[in-house]
Amino acid sequence: MPAWWLDRDSDPAAVREACTFGSHCGPTAGLADGFVQANLVIVPAEHAGLFREFCRRNPRPCPLLEELPPGERLTRVLAGRHVPADLATCLPRYRVWRNGSVAEEVTDLRAMWRDDFCAFLLGCSFSFEQGLEAAGIRMRHTEERKNVPMYITSRPCESAGPFRGNLVVSMRPLLPGDVPRATAITRRFPRVHGAPVHVGEPAALGIADLDRPDFGDAVSLRPGEVPCFWACGVTSQLALQAAALPLAVTHAPVHMFVADLRNEALAEPGQAPAGRRGTTALLIAVLVAVAAMAAGVAWEEWRAGVGGAGGAAAGVAVAGQSLGWRVLWRLFDPTWLRLPAVGAVA
Repeated sequence: MPAWWLDRDSDPAAVREACTFGSHCGPTAGLADGFVQANLVIVPAEHAGLFREFCRRNPRPCPLLEELPPGERLTRVLAGRHVPADLATCLPRYRVWRNGSVAEEVTDLRAMWRDDFCAFLLGCSFSFEQGLEAAGIRMRHTEERKNVPMYITSRPCESAGPFRGNLVVSMRPLLPGDVPRATAITRRFPRVHGAPVHVGEPAALGIADLDRPDFGDAVSLRPGEVPCFWACGVTSQLALQAAALPLAVTHAPVHMFVADLRNEALAEPGQAPAGRRGTTALLIAVLVAVAAMAAGVAWEEWRAGVGGAGGAAAGVAVAGQSLGWRVLWRLFDPTWLRLPAVGAVA
């Protein structure tokens, strides 16, 4: 069950601590906003090289964020700089795989941990959902208090040794007008699946019925909305199923590892969020328009001064006290003007 005190404002270390002590064993969607969430895959060391290669060949569904050496349980990249993050305890729920099938789900791996276990942490789409919601694009599964729906597609992944299988996607319904914005926002995060792999007809991915997801929960698709599909880290679990290893471990779907790293740390450099770029462009356009009008007023006032008895000198004196010139000076006074830098990332 979820811990009642955990919410969007929770610290990642608090979420992991609640998992470690058994207080939280529910989904992690909607917890610790702004922080990276990751898929977990653990395989014996003898299979680690080929699983790493499977991730390299299929970076959209399996973007590798961190790999730990054999036997190591404490993360070094995504968390643990101040409070140790033990991968054997700090996820809410784990799946134990034996010979390609889920044998059980547990909340603690300490009793079964082995010295040859190699842990991999992969990017998760939960990390880009906050950016979508900040842009006013609501997540239907969050509104309906459900798990995001996930589907096995007909698109094969590139295999690596025994690791193979079809692409798994997560689905979020959007209005057609929101699709370009959602694409621009998520494209900035290739290490958490990036832009959608498909928008529109589910049959193009081999999905027969949106009301019957293979993982997660079905959500409502309202009139006028289109389904948008993103690559999903559960693809790695299909690869484990095909590999049929004697023993492997993953997170349970939607029960992720919550990291100390902020989502923006995974954004591609040199790209600002769509909202920041739009605000900057609008501000510049307004300033240019005001400057043009002020310059026009100043010119007319200068001409009026020249036309009087004092000639050009009087024109300059009149213009110097004019509204138009005062507006222009204020606009371009360097002590006042503070434009946000284009390309800056929060």
